[in-house]
Amino acid sequence: MKRAALAAHCVDKCRAVLAGTAGEYHSDCPLDRVWLDFTGIKYKPVRV
Repeated sequence: MKRAALAAHCVDKCRAVLAGTAGEYHSDCPLDRVWLDFTGIKYKPVRV
């Protein structure tokens, strides 16, 4: 369940960065890396 929460958090931050509304949040941070590494997903394709 915790990994699902990390997934939602990661995707929301990535969308905010792409929309220019992220403020002080940064995507691909260490917390995002936990979920991305667990799933084997690379960051760049998620951001595109």
